Amino acid sequence: MMELLDRLYIHVYNYRSFSSYNSIFKEISEVFYYENYHSDILRYYLKHRLVKKYFINWLNECISDNKLKIDAKEYYDGDIRREKNKIDITLFNHNSKKAIIIENKSNDAKDQIKQIHTYLNKLKNININVEAIFYLNKSTLKFPDLTDLSKNQRKEILDILTIGKLVGEASFVEKVINSVISDTNDIRLNGLSQEIRDLFFGIVY
Repeated sequence: MMELLDRLYIHVYNYRSFSSYNSIFKEISEVFYYENYHSDILRYYLKHRLVKKYFINWLNECISDNKLKIDAKEYYDGDIRREKNKIDITLFNHNSKKAIIIENKSNDAKDQIKQIHTYLNKLKNININVEAIFYLNKSTLKFPDLTDLSKNQRKEILDILTIGKLVGEASFVEKVINSVISDTNDIRLNGLSQEIRDLFFGIVY
């Protein structure tokens, strides 16, 4: 019980204190809380193979047992695009025939009408197989707004949808960043991971 309280203390103590987590990303930009800024950082971070490995492993944990798992190695040398087809972040596999969509809601922005389905269709129309859609929230596990879609359209999205949040239990920090920090011998990647983690803590807490 005391161990749990120790882990929670720092987050409660620093709640809503923007000066508590001194990430370099906050120091170099006045728009450190903007979603586009976070997407630029995530795109750069996900270029590292180890980050891709843990990110895709996390997605695979969330995929139901009767679905095919994503092969992380296929994405190690794939491109990562920002705002291609207006999608926040798109991870492509090595031959750009498969993709993972990341929709970033790290500042709790509202969904546009049929937003996720529009992104999915844009890639399908150019013969790209979307293996997963990752919907990244700020601090909740909120689902995207699918109310304007048909039953079949909703099912198409829900079959490949994974919900995440920046920090906390089962979060990007816990499942990806902390795993990278524990595993890497690369000092620069370790430092980058810690700076991104502190940025996300500062945004949420």
